[in-house]
Amino acid sequence: MHIARLEIPERLAGLLLQQDSIDISSLTQHCRRELGDLPGIGPKSLDIIEAALVKANTSLADDPWGPFNCAREGLPRSDAGLESLFLCDNCAKNFTDNAFRGSEPEFVGEAVKGYCLHCNRFLENIRLRQWYLCGVCNRVVRSIGRSIVADESVVQWWDREVKPKFSHLELNITDPPELRPRGQDIIQSKVARIDFTCHDTQSHEDVFGIELKTGRSHIQGSSIGNRMGQFQLDNSDCDDILEVVQRENMPVYLIHAQVIDRASPPTIYYVAVGLWWTDLFSMEDNFRENRTRPRETRTAAYYDTNMFREMGEFIDHLLDNGPDHMRKRIKIKGIPRLY
Repeated sequence: MHIARLEIPERLAGLLLQQDSIDISSLTQHCRRELGDLPGIGPKSLDIIEAALVKANTSLADDPWGPFNCAREGLPRSDAGLESLFLCDNCAKNFTDNAFRGSEPEFVGEAVKGYCLHCNRFLENIRLRQWYLCGVCNRVVRSIGRSIVADESVVQWWDREVKPKFSHLELNITDPPELRPRGQDIIQSKVARIDFTCHDTQSHEDVFGIELKTGRSHIQGSSIGNRMGQFQLDNSDCDDILEVVQRENMPVYLIHAQVIDRASPPTIYYVAVGLWWTDLFSMEDNFRENRTRPRETRTAAYYDTNMFREMGEFIDHLLDNGPDHMRKRIKIKGIPRLY
């Protein structure tokens, strides 16, 4: 088919004819990058050409030097690279069907005994699987397993320390860690949610919420790992917490879980080794500054770690009817500013 029959402007067709792209078959031997190097052909012209080729049931050639498609985004990303994940069959299928938009792994290794990077279970069918992931998505994928372990540690602490003293209080997971396709996670975050809600079975009311954050460092009273210099929380997370406070008319507490990596070659697993808590008014008093997070464009609030307390003090807080006092304080003083 002659290039003139392609549904593109005459000026653009003339530019292509000058480069000896007389017919569509010769045109489609080039990739988008190569056409973009030609004089007078920019991104908009390339979009027009590609749209016209789709109508003609063909397309430009693949770029052998082009960026890889990030499996979670479904788009080419300049920093996307081949990432290795040890996963069980169930988690791998969940990644493929959901977060990775149907993208099968580029490579699957032999089964070994070890820990799944996502669910943290020790199994005999762990396999090395590789996908192309950009830097941001790779960090997110590897963080979900830590969040799952952190959630479990809070539930275990609650069952061990709180439930025997407050049998009428139930802790419900309201925002479980879940890996979603990039883009869908942003849509989900438009409805502000927190990680846990405490429900009073006697009054049939939700009495307070808990937002959980996970990191490798400890706050105080521990010698495991590095001690945290400052605590950081994305401004968007601060906004979500305050939206829940206003919408649900209940106080929200922040818990930091220290989760560290341990080796079980060739895999690793996660262990929660510490929990600390704080309230929103303490956060307001200990706010220091806003800064852009390293390697990202998001702005985070930075706090003095002195705002955190040991979990035993949270039991004392509950015994002193602390959540009700917090609710009244918010009503009198208003919702605290977190940054």
